[in-house]
Amino acid sequence: MKFVGTDLLVWSYEFSITVVCNDVISEEQLRKAASRMLEFWPTLSFRVNFTRSKAYETPAKSIDHGFLNLRSLDRFILPQLAPRELAGVTVYDATILNKLFKKNARQSLKDRFCPRIFVIDAVSLRDATVMRFTLQHAAGEALSLHSAATAFCECLFGNTGIRTATGARHYAAARDAETKDQQNVPTLSAVGGRIFQTSQAAIWWEACTSSKLFPIRLLANKWSNHWRYDSRWQMVHIPEKFLEQWRSTANCAGAKVTLFDLFASWIQMKLSDYAHEIDPSTKARLIITVSVRRSLQSPQEREPELWNPVTLAMIKPATFDHLTQQQRLVQGAISIREHIQEVRDPAYIQDYTALMSQAPRRQCQVKGVGGRTPVTMLLTSWSHAPFENLQVCTKPSDDSGPVLVQPQMNVIHSLPIPRGLDRQCAICWRGKAGGYWFTANLEVPLWDRILDFSSSS
Repeated sequence: MKFVGTDLLVWSYEFSITVVCNDVISEEQLRKAASRMLEFWPTLSFRVNFTRSKAYETPAKSIDHGFLNLRSLDRFILPQLAPRELAGVTVYDATILNKLFKKNARQSLKDRFCPRIFVIDAVSLRDATVMRFTLQHAAGEALSLHSAATAFCECLFGNTGIRTATGARHYAAARDAETKDQQNVPTLSAVGGRIFQTSQAAIWWEACTSSKLFPIRLLANKWSNHWRYDSRWQMVHIPEKFLEQWRSTANCAGAKVTLFDLFASWIQMKLSDYAHEIDPSTKARLIITVSVRRSLQSPQEREPELWNPVTLAMIKPATFDHLTQQQRLVQGAISIREHIQEVRDPAYIQDYTALMSQAPRRQCQVKGVGGRTPVTMLLTSWSHAPFENLQVCTKPSDDSGPVLVQPQMNVIHSLPIPRGLDRQCAICWRGKAGGYWFTANLEVPLWDRILDFSSSS
């Protein structure tokens, strides 16, 4: 069976990475790099149609009209990026960089509703250059965005050794299912109905009701606790000492889990406690993206491939009321590791692709993201995509990497409805200098719970 699931779905996610370079890059350098990039990777200039069901080639492969957007501001930015310390955790305000990339009021309707597959936004300031790379994707695998961002940085340095990208979507067959007992492998007939939403009306309604401007939500703010709190978009860095405490706790319990398993377990534990605070009958739903490249017979090459295969795993809510916080953390990590191994099973992948290929051109999105009945979070790890190693500075120095990187994930729709589903879409990654990064647009009480590490030791 061919892996066609993430290949043929509509573009349902918009991933971006914002990098801050303490070097002022001229507009001429940026334009030359963008022009060279389109010479060897022309498919990046394709547009996504209004219904987000396919991409089409534009008549002129120009860096203008939505591919490269330049802006200059006569002010400083680096002093504003100084973090604040909160209970030993470094907290960054993610809205500072987001304000630099507000949509231009004169932006054409085509760029707004039929965007390019890949978009480069650059803001030149007095002390830095801030660049944002945005990619439209069906599943949103981080390596896809990293491949495109790396290619632009290489063009910025005048690298002549970049190999040509065809942009073709390659299909890879899943490994043959082993003869072991398959009864424990979940099937998409059961899992798919709980994860995915294919009804157009349900998708649009969910997005509208998640928007702050929606009238029903404005009324609900007065009489209901379902949308009582405001959200806050920030990025936090969890120091290594907390990770070592988690790892030590897992080792003492004899659990064979990864650092991501422990971190995801921490998020799930706090998410469950928050859901119980809202409504004792409400359960939390944690859905994580899982790369299945290693489960394919011929893994696709990393660069310049855009269509890396990704599947989703919904972590079953577990109740460990009789356990301590440390025991809940370890048991949750063990459960998450088991779920990840299940969705990487060839039998699951074959079932996944069969379900997705039944309706390859329909809007298909994760249920409940951004909502509170139940509380749902979509979590993805970018640890395998080294964005902190991007060579973005043109000045010769020992470290030409970015001063700060800030990822972002949005769930997007085919209709121009208010965007509200960026809430509870979370990204985490291992820091270059240690520690763990986590960014999301979450409600303030949920942030307070996540950043409370008093019970982790």
